[in-house]
Amino acid sequence: MPCELCTTLAQSRAGGDPSHIADLAESTLILSAPQGCPGWSVLILNGHHEHLESLDPARRARLFEDLMRAAAAIRTAFPEVTRLNYACLCNQVPHLHWHLIPRRPADPPGAVWSWPEDQQRGRSAAAARDAAVEAIREAFRVGRPERRP
Repeated sequence: MPCELCTTLAQSRAGGDPSHIADLAESTLILSAPQGCPGWSVLILNGHHEHLESLDPARRARLFEDLMRAAAAIRTAFPEVTRLNYACLCNQVPHLHWHLIPRRPADPPGAVWSWPEDQQRGRSAAAARDAAVEAIREAFRVGRPERRP
């Protein structure tokens, strides 16, 4: 059975994927299908690996730098965000990836996975999704996004 995220990466690299945000040193950043929290993105390790400890230390360090750059870009793109949740579970799809979930003061409490499915999914029209992708891309274009406290 093919890996869902390996397929996602192949499609993203083939071009024309409107959810593709950025190719980083060891990973690819895409806008997540669920948009219950606008800007919810997924950082996917390039190449199929299931366990973080199996990566060599240099690659692991580059991957964490990618994660920090992606987080900073999301926070730069959405200044109203007060928290950014990081989730690397790999339970349903055993390919290393992180959900970066921007949280705002008006969000319901708790993990997004405890929300009703329609609330997780959100109601983002294509134009809103495209605007989120472009805002995060722009944060990368203007230089290394600043890390905020």
